[in-house]
Amino acid sequence: MIPSPGAGGVFCLMRRASRYLSCVMRARVVAVLLLGVGAGLGLVACGRSSSSGSGGAPAPLVSGAASAAATAAASAVAPSVASAAASASATTGGSRDVYVGAVGGALVRATLSMTTGGLDGRWVYVKTGSAGGLKLTSVGPPRSNRYVVRESTDRDETTGELELEGTSWTLSGTWHEPTKHRALAVLLTREERSRHGDTVVQARPIAGKPRDPATSAGVGFVPVLRGPLAASLNAKLTLKKLLDEDDSNLDASTTALDFTVLHHDDRILTLSLVEETMGAYPSSHGVTASFDLRAGTRLGREIFVHDRAKLAKKLDAKVHAAWRDKKRELTNRPDAGDGCGADVAESFMSGDGPSFTVESLDTVFADVKGLHFGFGFDFPHAVLACAPEVDLSMPWAEAKPYLDPAGPLATF
Repeated sequence: MIPSPGAGGVFCLMRRASRYLSCVMRARVVAVLLLGVGAGLGLVACGRSSSSGSGGAPAPLVSGAASAAATAAASAVAPSVASAAASASATTGGSRDVYVGAVGGALVRATLSMTTGGLDGRWVYVKTGSAGGLKLTSVGPPRSNRYVVRESTDRDETTGELELEGTSWTLSGTWHEPTKHRALAVLLTREERSRHGDTVVQARPIAGKPRDPATSAGVGFVPVLRGPLAASLNAKLTLKKLLDEDDSNLDASTTALDFTVLHHDDRILTLSLVEETMGAYPSSHGVTASFDLRAGTRLGREIFVHDRAKLAKKLDAKVHAAWRDKKRELTNRPDAGDGCGADVAESFMSGDGPSFTVESLDTVFADVKGLHFGFGFDFPHAVLACAPEVDLSMPWAEAKPYLDPAGPLATF
């Protein structure tokens, strides 16, 4: 299996969905790194992320692939793009990887080779198709993972110069036209994120509407699968299904969108997606979900064939205990200047808090450590840092009595 660190913004990776989104929101200041010029790959760790041999980020962070039309668009890029990728491998030689991304909002597809001598390859602007693409050639050796690259035609006419920084997984930087009068932000990520058995998880770029193309590449990345039942699974991985958003273009308010493969084996695939937005305030939302690769379905409450109500009640007790503990803490806490004190408890924590119900079991996802459930307390943005945190994780030994011994999670 090939590990996948995600596209390259700074994201919180964790297996506990209830803490996961809260952590991401608190790290919202990193949003501009992914869609902007950004400084390559990073990680803010909020608890331990869990990945079984495949894709979780051995370093950094789920959205969707496609309806039938979107799937076709993701798998069948314009012929000129495919031929450009083949041409790059055939003409320049060496180990090559396919990258996808954007230059100032314009989608590109590249085949690149990184060596100690530099970065070389070819890319094509997807919308214009540009025949066999444009050559990319290093200008001198790299310095601390920083590359200066010349963009040119096959007639050796310079069409631009790039300053890129990053790793073999993610590159970000700036494209300059030859006169230096115009500059556009660049963001590229390796297309293949994870591979196990017959299933490959790839990154599909979605074009955005950057407010400033000089500082924002205007692209987000969502997963698309290749392999058995891919069409059925991809239909469940759309942004519409996961975040109830348009799957063809990013809104101008989106500053970051990317996914991480947290677990990938013969049967189960777990993906995590986070979108960062900028309105009156920076904000984040996301989802973590597991999929049965043999049935082509997303895991939900149906995996619990015994005592669903009892399980929901057990998890609900943890939710209410976390609420009461935080309410008591804030009520008795002197003003520390961070806005988290008795006034928050009085204004936002009346009663015993929200409940975890049988329907909430649909937030389940799996990894090698056990089952995890997503739950948010839905605090206003201004006091989000004051919200309770609750760990709704269950080790496999604890989860086993509720599961079908012949079901999709039997291999764990």
